[in-house]
Amino acid sequence: MIKKLDFYITKELLPPLCIGVFSFLLLFHAGILSTGYKDFQDHPDATKAVFLYLCYKTPGFLNLIIPIGMAFGSSLSISRLARESEIVAIKSAGVPLFRIIFSTLVVGIILAIINFLLVETFTVHAEKKATEIKNEAVYGPKNIGFKKNLTLFLKNDYVASFREATRKKNNKVFLLDPILIKRSSQDTMEIYQGEYGVYDQGEWMIHQPIYRKLFHGELINHKKLPKFTFQHDVNIANLFAPPSPSEQTISELRKSIKEGREQKQDVTDLEIAYHVKFSIPAASIVFAFTGSVFSILASRFGGFMGLLVSIFMVMCYFNIHVAATSIIGKHGWLSPFFAAWISNIIFALAGYLGVKKAE
Repeated sequence: MIKKLDFYITKELLPPLCIGVFSFLLLFHAGILSTGYKDFQDHPDATKAVFLYLCYKTPGFLNLIIPIGMAFGSSLSISRLARESEIVAIKSAGVPLFRIIFSTLVVGIILAIINFLLVETFTVHAEKKATEIKNEAVYGPKNIGFKKNLTLFLKNDYVASFREATRKKNNKVFLLDPILIKRSSQDTMEIYQGEYGVYDQGEWMIHQPIYRKLFHGELINHKKLPKFTFQHDVNIANLFAPPSPSEQTISELRKSIKEGREQKQDVTDLEIAYHVKFSIPAASIVFAFTGSVFSILASRFGGFMGLLVSIFMVMCYFNIHVAATSIIGKHGWLSPFFAAWISNIIFALAGYLGVKKAE
């Protein structure tokens, strides 16, 4: 009987789950078309570029949509069973409520694993391709990167700053108003300042810089040089378009966090994104549990309660998630771990209390 029960509940769950995933995927695509199409207007083949961009963005959309689909699937399927007294009939046969919900939990666990693997494999590469397509549309085929007011911490106590930096297709970087500062000691500072420069394959070159040497803040040397070169290799791709967390695997995110700390940068956003890599896939398990429980509790209020429960859960979950990750966690009021997981924790506790009440 138990195996038949699992099969029956899974069969009831899959149609609304698939419809929910497909419907929200269309909504996400429509959002990109309505707000982002202007970025591709100057592209020589805008229609093809937009189509490819949407295709490559789809795996990233599914990372969010799969839990949403699970919320709709569990809520609508269990709500129908409860409304037509099938839950009561199953319980009267000696099956506890948690065992009924267990069937939806299994589906949620499977979807969470699929979602996590999707994020770690297809999504990372697809997001990189989507970024390449958009950068080419925005910057043009020759210039593939542009930054203003750029500051870099280099080796041997050098700090470099540029008013503008433009990356070309051949990976050369043209620098406008470059300034290179080296603090030789606590009392001595050397400054190289020019009108333009070039970075090419690890070599920084400032054309005709003015060299100044200061000791205790007083100028002790001043001259104009034909050029100044300095060897320091940097990752050009990361410099102009640092990969977003969605473009990095978990191991790459850990490396970015470590490098950011070495550069004395604030890595709170990266730490939150690292934990979100786990918490969003796990939301499928949470929605499978809480959606089932809330639907049973609310089924006596009408036939549309399953739909209302799923909409309510999704809106509350992602509002809490956005507030925790984008505001509370970013300001340090919550640790990155709790900022990423607080939505799951709240809904799991609510589901547990709901089971107690329903029983």
